Amino acid sequence: MENWIRIWMLLLEFSAFAYLLIMLLISIGWYLTKVFIPSSISSETKVSVVVAVRNEAKNIKELLFSILHQSYPKNLFELIIVDDNSEDTTLEIVGDFKHENPDLNIIIIQSTGKGKKEALKEGFKSVSNHIIITTDGDCVVSNDWILDYVTFFEKTDVQLVFGPVFYFKSKRFIEKLFSLEFATLVASGAGSSGVKMPLMGNGANMAIRKSAYDKVGKSIKGDDFASGDDVFLMHSVASYFDRNAIQFLKNKNCIVETSAPKNLKNFFNQRIRWGSKAKAYTRIWPLTVSIIVFIFNSLLGITAILSFFKLWFLAVFVLFVVFKFLIDFPLTRNYIRFYNRPINTLLLFPLEFLYPFYIMFTTFFSIFIPYQWKGRKLVK
Repeated sequence: MENWIRIWMLLLEFSAFAYLLIMLLISIGWYLTKVFIPSSISSETKVSVVVAVRNEAKNIKELLFSILHQSYPKNLFELIIVDDNSEDTTLEIVGDFKHENPDLNIIIIQSTGKGKKEALKEGFKSVSNHIIITTDGDCVVSNDWILDYVTFFEKTDVQLVFGPVFYFKSKRFIEKLFSLEFATLVASGAGSSGVKMPLMGNGANMAIRKSAYDKVGKSIKGDDFASGDDVFLMHSVASYFDRNAIQFLKNKNCIVETSAPKNLKNFFNQRIRWGSKAKAYTRIWPLTVSIIVFIFNSLLGITAILSFFKLWFLAVFVLFVVFKFLIDFPLTRNYIRFYNRPINTLLLFPLEFLYPFYIMFTTFFSIFIPYQWKGRKLVK
């Protein structure tokens, strides 16, 4: 066997072993995370729900109605809508809804900056309540969403909490693949927090104590990146406080649903935007996971390409893809079954054959190619 082939196989085996260790740790974390069952409380905790929106005229009403129907007393929470320079009728819809539902305390703020991060900062500055909860303009939240967060904060010393996010029920085959891929990401974030090694969370379902944000708000990294308001906030909290400061709210009712990408172009634009923030990671664990996932998948993808020159590389590619599937499947399956979502986990097998090329593609484009988001061309 030629020397370069031996070296290649050693690199592939080493990266596969490193990936195995990471996924075992994350999977163990999911099983270690206790299910939170809220008990009845007599709370006077005041809450601010902060939502940064841009061009959400088609979606915002569903979010507003889901907030309107919260079980938590309306006199104890406010909804702060921060408009990131929308170019449609988003603000008019919110204004009409506020007029029609005066019992719901809606505060509308026009962002003076540009981008979601600046909008959220302005929203957070206006908060005087004890807990801040965030979601997005294209989401729908469960009826006990605020109540579950308040109960969790009152029962624990946690500083930041995040919960599950799913795509709305997907009908087309490609949407089912999107939903499954998204579920694997959220499950990985949940499992990682279970071993006290926060990796990632989604701002569509996240909450933080106001006192904690006041301590870390000015030192959050990644301002130069369009994405990552949620992840960089999480990493800042993890750096400032101890290992127990961040937890995943493992509760079957505290679910947020959001819209799936409409097509492949939107999907890759979103993933490229998400991937771009990894360049600003400074914490060892997220940086290590990102590098190992990239190296392992890149080696797999290149192995598949090498099969055009030496056919036996195809057998190596298939063998390691099956190996990766066996590693990924237990966590993904248990996560989806816990929340009883209509997602076929067996689709993970064909998805694994596409995943190496998807990782290579999105990583390259997130580094070198500008992308579109909400009508804006972004470099980072």
